[in-house]
Amino acid sequence: MRRVCVIGFSLAVVTTACVGGRTPETRTTLPRVTVAPGSSTPAPDPGPLDLRYKFNAGEITNVHSIADLDRKTEIVGEIDAEFAQLLKLLGFEVYDGGFHVTGPLDVVSLEAKDPTVREVVAFFHPNAGEITVRRDSGAEVAQMTQEELVEQSSTMTPFLVDDRGGLVEGLTGAPRFLRARPDPVALLNVIGPALPEKVVQLGDEWNQTIEIPGASVEITLLLERAEFFDNEPIVVISLTASGASDGPIRFEDLSGRIGTETGEAFVNAGLQGTLSVERFTMSGEVKFDPALGRIVESSIATEHRIVLQLGRAGDAAPVTVIDTSSTSNTATVLDTGQATLEELAEVLGQLTVDPNLLASVPFFRLGEYELHPAEEGALAVLNQAIGAIAGALQSPVAQTVVPEQGEPVTVATALLVGTARGHPSVSQGLAAVLNSEEQTEVPLDQSTAIRVEIGAGSLLLGADETTLFMIVGPAELAAEVMRKLLSGPKPYQWEAGDCLVYVGPPTNVAFAPFGELGLVHCQLPHQFEVVYSEPTPEPAGASLPADLTTTVGNTCAEKFDAYIAALPSSTTIQMIFFLPDPAEWDLGRRYIACIVYNTSQGKQLELTERLEGAGPDNPFSVAVGDCLALRSALPCSEPHDWEVIGFATSTEKTFPGAEELAASQQIECDRLLTEYAPRVGPVEVKSYPANTPYEYEWDRGVRDFYCVAAAVNEADGLSESVIGSFKENWSIVPVNQQSV
Repeated sequence: MRRVCVIGFSLAVVTTACVGGRTPETRTTLPRVTVAPGSSTPAPDPGPLDLRYKFNAGEITNVHSIADLDRKTEIVGEIDAEFAQLLKLLGFEVYDGGFHVTGPLDVVSLEAKDPTVREVVAFFHPNAGEITVRRDSGAEVAQMTQEELVEQSSTMTPFLVDDRGGLVEGLTGAPRFLRARPDPVALLNVIGPALPEKVVQLGDEWNQTIEIPGASVEITLLLERAEFFDNEPIVVISLTASGASDGPIRFEDLSGRIGTETGEAFVNAGLQGTLSVERFTMSGEVKFDPALGRIVESSIATEHRIVLQLGRAGDAAPVTVIDTSSTSNTATVLDTGQATLEELAEVLGQLTVDPNLLASVPFFRLGEYELHPAEEGALAVLNQAIGAIAGALQSPVAQTVVPEQGEPVTVATALLVGTARGHPSVSQGLAAVLNSEEQTEVPLDQSTAIRVEIGAGSLLLGADETTLFMIVGPAELAAEVMRKLLSGPKPYQWEAGDCLVYVGPPTNVAFAPFGELGLVHCQLPHQFEVVYSEPTPEPAGASLPADLTTTVGNTCAEKFDAYIAALPSSTTIQMIFFLPDPAEWDLGRRYIACIVYNTSQGKQLELTERLEGAGPDNPFSVAVGDCLALRSALPCSEPHDWEVIGFATSTEKTFPGAEELAASQQIECDRLLTEYAPRVGPVEVKSYPANTPYEYEWDRGVRDFYCVAAAVNEADGLSESVIGSFKENWSIVPVNQQSV
């Protein structure tokens, strides 16, 4: 499993460059040979310089990075296995030694709004390494296998940077749950130091302040000298820094990062502590080509000594962790050029969460029990259940939970997909699929689990917004374990700017806007984009507002207009909004969210960039007689859902209310259907207003609407896909031929 790098408190780790890639054959090779000292070639005189980084959209720069780390971690105090795991998640593994790793480092520059600002993504592929473990008797050296090296591949959290090398606030294409700002030390290795805001000459200095965990450090930069790099003039910038500080650690800050298991484990364990940076130093130099606007070579070394006082509620005494390390990182630019689609997908594809990791996160809530591989007998029951409801699940993970006394239970967790994700009654529904007759409700604090009998045995089912829990074993322990599993932190709610991969029609997207599963970088193929997502403003004890649907519709229309730069009725870009139903409201699930997608020729489009500001480029227009699917026109000879039968204008002077407006439009659409005179077919043809404006649109002058006709099955009241125009011969599309 490749992982996304989340910078923790181990400063030494960041300088190994959490980033990488491959060398495309079509790139331009950059100069790599420096004129040797003592050469007869005179040093260039650069004169006054306005130093700026230069970016090209879609550019990928390949860097060869060599990192050496010598590190020692000491633990003073007693720790158990769980505490050791927490320390490991923080980046403090209990070992004394170091390693040497080399590998390619890809730095990708992506398009941003401002031409002087680019989104940067960095990806590291190590290709050689060894681990040195110090023992009392001497040193042992173990060469890492290729498989182990692949596991070290990692991607830095994307960030926006300007042409002076400064971080810029704004929306990257990455999922918004990648909230961690890039570590400034890593930024130095990937992009380079901050460049001065003024024209400088040789001998001039400027400063850059960086924030590291527990300390604020000022770097002094000096435009030290000029030289040639393979016969091209460059300048050398030296940097030095030192600092020390201390302060409290806020572990809850980690809960929103990609390492969901990290933050959740810390918060659930009640971990508290203080961090002291007793020593932090940095020195090195970078070689900058003013004409290319990029670093061609860098060498940076850091040293640190960090002391943490860590403790949990109930521990007799805190534990002291002393982490000392020295790191050197050398990077040489090999080539640069436009990234291929394959290279872009390889780098950006790392910015996802492993589904198996997501499914495993809830086991951190069971820290008081021992966890063992799942028992075969219990697995037979779980596998029977999973097989019956597999269409609603992904990535099941099972472990046996062993208490201090008594018989164990076996727990399986699985991610909910499709409309099962977020559904308030998903455990009841899936239990009914397994056995529609033998079900028993098991009340648990703020929720309810369902015990169901299946052929292989008895099973307890429960679910939160994103995960299904299945437990086999003694009823009392099963209920207690289920209670703990259902008491975790609130799941991730999609945020504005998230892009979502979802296979299937828009009507089958998640029931509620929760979970990291399926969120990808917006330059990778995806189907949906989130334009707004927030908790509802009502207080916890408030009743479900009767007008919540209208309120959410107007809110989403306003956010749509601001983000897409068009009103919802004027563009092929369409909107789905989410709001809690009464069952969700009673469970305390309070949210508002709006997502968008685009269509053409009756099909949902696959997107490879944001839809922000795309409304004017995707105008919507139809004519009488047009056949529609997903509110986009296509030939009537193809399967479709509606047919345009006419246009009308609302005459009310003020907005009458959503229901009243829809009712008056329906009267006009019934009249237009009579005039349209559709041919009689296998089911009744009914009319509907197609674009009743939201009040937000009404206030902006939208009065026109159009009416459509649809074939409606009287048995269930649902519309049918048809082939042919209602004005001619038409027929129902067989179910097995309908698009999904």
